[in-house]
Formats: sequence, structure tokens, C-alpha cells
Amino acid sequence: MAVLLEGPGPGEDRSRTDAFAGLYGSAYQPLVAFCRRLLGPGGDPEEVAQEAFLRAWVTWDRYAPSRPFWALVSTIARNLCIDHHRHQQVAGAVLERRGRELSRVPDALPEEEVEASEEYRWARQALEELRPRHRRVIQLRDVGGLSYEQIAETEGMTVESVRGSLYRARQHLREAYPLIA
Repeated sequence: MAVLLEGPGPGEDRSRTDAFAGLYGSAYQPLVAFCRRLLGPGGDPEEVAQEAFLRAWVTWDRYAPSRPFWALVSTIARNLCIDHHRHQQVAGAVLERRGRELSRVPDALPEEEVEASEEYRWARQALEELRPRHRRVIQLRDVGGLSYEQIAETEGMTVESVRGSLYRARQHLREAYPLIA
């Protein structure tokens, strides 16, 4: 996946685009490897690297060419990886808490049972908002308990693609649920 740099707009010179494209070409693969190390198995290093380059492009006017480009783009990527880990921790804690709350339904009062069934309906609706492939991957991993390798084999994907698809699917699910609820 490559960042598409548009040509110079009104008032921009071609050298800005060419300079950034050259830096992108030389730093992309090392940045993906850097992100892969920081994210571990739970993230999509290419997506984070793309976002880092996009943010570097947006702030390009404030970039001093005398400073190393790697310092700029790797700092942005490191911060994005930290944000990813924080988000995963918060989302995991919320999902675990909600799972414990919903698992207590047998002792619940009638009002609580209605609330739990509404939340189940909302969760199903949020799942329906996902792309079919994302929905399948979530169901295979989170409902079926399959490993990344098993999902990759079942879906005809690489393990990295499975990780990326799960990351994006969960992200979309976290965005869709509050809108429905």
C-alpha cells in the first residue's frame, strides 16, 4: 500500500512533492519494520506507517530540511503505536467489564434483562455495519476462538492480513456501537 501524493496544488512547488516522495521511498520499509517491532502481533504496521507519512506530509511546511526526516516520521509513528496500545488496553478493559456485566443476566431483574437484550441487539447491529470479510474474521476469532494462523488458512489470507483485518474490524465496531446505542 503506498501513499499517493497529489501533484502540486495552487501555490505549491513541484520540489516539495518530489522531496517528500524521495524521503518516503527511502524510509517506508524501515518505518514499517519499526512499527512492527513497536506494535507486536496486535497491530497493522503498514497502516501506522501510512498514517505517520500522512501526518508528516500535512506538517511538511513546518519541517526544517536541516533536521533528519527519520526523526520526524519515526516520532510520529512511535506516538501512533503508543496510542494504539492505549486504545487496545481501554477497549479490552471495557469489553471485559461489559462481558462480566452481561454474563450475570440469570440473576438479573426484569429491567436488567431488557437492558441486556437491548445491548445484545445493538452489538448485533454494530456487527452488521461491518464489511462481510471483517464480520467473518471477528466471528472466527472472537466467537469461534480460531488462531490467527487458522483464520489465515480458512480465509486464504496471510497472518499479517488477518491481524490487519481484525484491527480494522474492531476499530469499526468500536466506532459503530456508540452510534447505534
